[in-house]
Amino acid sequence: MYKKCPHGRRKKQCKNCSPENVCEHNHIKKVCVDCRKSAGTYLCEHGIPKYRCLPCGGKKKVITRCDHKNDKFECVVCSPHLACEHERIKRRCGKCRVQKRHIKCQHGREQRRCTECGNEKYIHKSCEHNKIKGICKVCIGNSCCACGKLKNQCSIHGGSRLCINCKSTIKKTKYGNHCGRCFVNLFPEDPKSISYRNKPKEYIVRRTLDESFPDLKWTHDKVLWTGNCDCTHKRRLDHQVIIGNTMLVVETDEFAHVGYDEHDEEIRYSDVAMIYTGKFIWCRFNVDSNKEARGSKTELEHKLRILVETIRESIRRIEAEENSEMCEIIKLFY
Repeated sequence: MYKKCPHGRRKKQCKNCSPENVCEHNHIKKVCVDCRKSAGTYLCEHGIPKYRCLPCGGKKKVITRCDHKNDKFECVVCSPHLACEHERIKRRCGKCRVQKRHIKCQHGREQRRCTECGNEKYIHKSCEHNKIKGICKVCIGNSCCACGKLKNQCSIHGGSRLCINCKSTIKKTKYGNHCGRCFVNLFPEDPKSISYRNKPKEYIVRRTLDESFPDLKWTHDKVLWTGNCDCTHKRRLDHQVIIGNTMLVVETDEFAHVGYDEHDEEIRYSDVAMIYTGKFIWCRFNVDSNKEARGSKTELEHKLRILVETIRESIRRIEAEENSEMCEIIKLFY
């Protein structure tokens, strides 16, 4: 086992702990493909990787080729008995593995893990509840804690699979051992934050606001609270900016929040007003189609242009002190 650095990686492969091992392409030198291409050691004279080039023989391992220029022992044409229904080698077919993983037996479990179906691999590991002993929450196996959770998913008894920031959501390696939401909030300028799959439409609006109003310091997807306030709700606003004594808020409402509780939406205005005592202009922007006739769907680009014009007019009114109401709500494309 390799000892990991404070960032959860091998010390020699960590860009923070070993910056001398990082190349100009921001990759580890040993595994950087661009460095090998530029050095001329990666590609052969035919313009493909040397270890995959058939005329050059390949240097990674010696493979016996058939008449179809495939591995002789993995050719679907030469050995049709090795092929699955998807015309691929069975043990390498991703579709077959996915289907096999989701096949349910008569007992309502995954067939490959059911002990009652006679799977010898798991019979000696099963408990009286027909589950793997280590992960059985009733027996409190080695992998379970007293809280009734798996240890690697419990913030009190380990939590090795949890986000290093919030300690409540499963972490992801591509987000640096953070969950997606924490990574977006901590590193908003990172390219991965812009393409975060959980809220793609919200980030389109975010990018539009930042590009259209570069002089304003927008705050995106942050909890609204102050250091002197001990509020329990801590409402999260999609996009907000304070101009003078007015807070301009843009809410990205997918499908006009049709399934949301209207009473809770009214309470939300009051909760936010308790934290900031100035004036408010709420712009509720629907990015999806709602109550629009079939065949007359409004394009998102057109909606964004109307949003920018509305915000520009709201800024003009705020600077001219024409907004007299304490809470003004503007609904677009509802």
